[in-house]
Amino acid sequence: MNRLTDWGLDSNTLLIFMTDNGGTGGVRVYNAGMRGAKGTPYQGGTRVPAFFRWTGVFKPGDVNRLTAHIDILPTFAELAGGSIPSGVQLDGRRYAPEQKRL
Repeated sequence: MNRLTDWGLDSNTLLIFMTDNGGTGGVRVYNAGMRGAKGTPYQGGTRVPAFFRWTGVFKPGDVNRLTAHIDILPTFAELAGGSIPSGVQLDGRRYAPEQKRL
């Protein structure tokens, strides 16, 4: 964040931080006591941190929706003013804020 500020880009840059939700089949990882593991529909298999910061576009706060990597393309295409070509079927959903600008 400091570097973006130094470069004068902090007010017009979408900053994304994402992680993975751990190991697969049989790999023991810490999951804060949540039920399930990677590849299951339970919180232990789906809950991972993701932070998106875009000053003047996103309001600070939590989104209480289950999302996945497949939702990024339709969401960012809309935010960038683009569209998905007709006839292209995506599994992901758009999660762009209804009001794009604050």
